[in-house]
Amino acid sequence: MTGGDTLLLARPVCLLPLLLPALGIVWCLLATRLPAIRRHGAGTLAILFPLLAFVGITVWAVNVPGMDDFDAVLGYMNHPLGERIRLLFSQHNEHRVVTTRLVSELVRIVLGNLDFKEMRIATSPVLH
Repeated sequence: MTGGDTLLLARPVCLLPLLLPALGIVWCLLATRLPAIRRHGAGTLAILFPLLAFVGITVWAVNVPGMDDFDAVLGYMNHPLGERIRLLFSQHNEHRVVTTRLVSELVRIVLGNLDFKEMRIATSPVLH
């Protein structure tokens, strides 16, 4: 490797998926001992977990297509517009990926190119 080469994953591996179960366990232990957490627990968790997921995606996501993104998004976007409209509701493997394809069209229109990091940020609240 030369000095100008960069690795595909330039940031540390995301430990957030490992931390979320631990955070849930700590939260349960605190909720059993502190009445204030018991009162506001569900609302705080409803805000805390999506916020942690959003931070994890924005910090550690890279602009590289994932496993299904090659066929579902890049293969789809290589077709002309008329063909893409027909393929929008077509089946991909065993399911339809209309939301992913619509978000890819929207990201391409807004940003001028496909940015997989922005697509992950946009589709994460919708798909999970």
